[in-house]
Amino acid sequence: MNKHAEPIHQKNSEYLAELIKLMSDISEDHYSASWIQGNEYAIWHALVTGDRHYGFSEIDPFQLQRCGDLARKLEGGGYGDT
Repeated sequence: MNKHAEPIHQKNSEYLAELIKLMSDISEDHYSASWIQGNEYAIWHALVTGDRHYGFSEIDPFQLQRCGDLARKLEGGGYGDT
């Protein structure tokens, strides 16, 4: 294993944990459920279309932007550039 791969892998694990927590928070905020079925698709739809309506209200634009930022950081997988 490349000696530089582990820190990148560790950072991606942190990004993934933050993304999962944020997505769960969004589900909780809008459906009072820790993870509503289709949550990830609804958040992706909001990122792509800009339509933030979800459940009881609209997804906070800062939460949505952070989801997008984290997803882009994770795009390369466990050992990609961050």
